[in-house]
Amino acid sequence: MKDISKDLIKKIKAEHIKPTPKWHFLLRKSIIFTLFALSVIVGGFSISVIIFLTKNQYWDVSPRIGGGFFHLLLLSIPYFWIILTFLFIFLAYHYFKNTSGGHKFELWHVITLCISLSFLIGSLAYIAGGPRRFNHFSQQAPPFMHQLMMEDNVWSRPDDGLLAGVVIEQTSDDLITIKDLKNNIWTVDISSSIWMGKGNNPVGKRVQIIGRKVSDQKIEAFEIRPDRKFEFDF
Repeated sequence: MKDISKDLIKKIKAEHIKPTPKWHFLLRKSIIFTLFALSVIVGGFSISVIIFLTKNQYWDVSPRIGGGFFHLLLLSIPYFWIILTFLFIFLAYHYFKNTSGGHKFELWHVITLCISLSFLIGSLAYIAGGPRRFNHFSQQAPPFMHQLMMEDNVWSRPDDGLLAGVVIEQTSDDLITIKDLKNNIWTVDISSSIWMGKGNNPVGKRVQIIGRKVSDQKIEAFEIRPDRKFEFDF
């Protein structure tokens, strides 16, 4: 035993081995905890966006889409945010397992904890209006990024008479011009439409149109609704 101790001391001196400072361990623990917290927060925000998109969809437009309600459901599923949620819940689980004492918990305990925290944060973020503010912010992103993040697949189907965008001009009592979610310009015949929440000046309002495509870049509106993702603009 003494020989082993002597050999160990000689090796430490020969290789100039120094003990790892305590602050290294504290820094590692802090980094792991921070990454765990960030993963739970991002996962939670993803859940809040999923709630937001699901709640603000007009589900009654399913008859206008081939395949009915099931097809509408597939178009409405926020795949980007669901994948992001699972990714960050997995990362949260991974980082939690690396915390001191994290290995003592069973797999389902850790996963349940991560999911519960994410749902709690997601619910609070939704109540606080986080997804709605993010939706406004995402308007500054390129159209394909906004399409990916906010899943506007249902309202970019002019051939099915479904179109969303912002009113940029009212040329007469019967015609308005809108810029759609892909930055295309459309003339909209509103002469026979029911317009919910129109107000005195529709310019600048974000709308969702149910109607009939008349020709390239022209649609006849039967009903115009406020885009509920921007409801406080109305």
